[in-house]
Amino acid sequence: MHRLSVIALVFLMITLFESGVAYGQARSASTAEVAYGQARSASTAEMRSLIKKIEATISMPQRANNLTQYQRIYAFKKESGEEIVLGVFIRTAEKGSIQIVNEESMPGAAFDAGCNVVYFKYILREKRIALLSCSG
Repeated sequence: MHRLSVIALVFLMITLFESGVAYGQARSASTAEVAYGQARSASTAEMRSLIKKIEATISMPQRANNLTQYQRIYAFKKESGEEIVLGVFIRTAEKGSIQIVNEESMPGAAFDAGCNVVYFKYILREKRIALLSCSG
């Protein structure tokens, strides 16, 4: 997927998330087209704003550190018809940094890393954390 397409998709999700309408629930083609048209001007600041709103709802697992102690990597994707945000939080020297990448650029699975790696999944339409778990 081209970078512009990814940015457009992310902005569409942000627009629909903030309006309370999920992508699949758009009432008409014109509604979807207007939202998509707005998506072309998506900015990194707008994507980060959505991430910040989501992060405000996160309560880290008991053995994990504070969220700000992790490098946070996020990707947006559609899974079983639902728009979701995937996240991998990694304890590195880059603590506190936030990256928004495409799904293919997400780090692979870590085994036995304990809470040095935390996996996250958020369902946009439901505004619900579906997964928040240490790697081992």
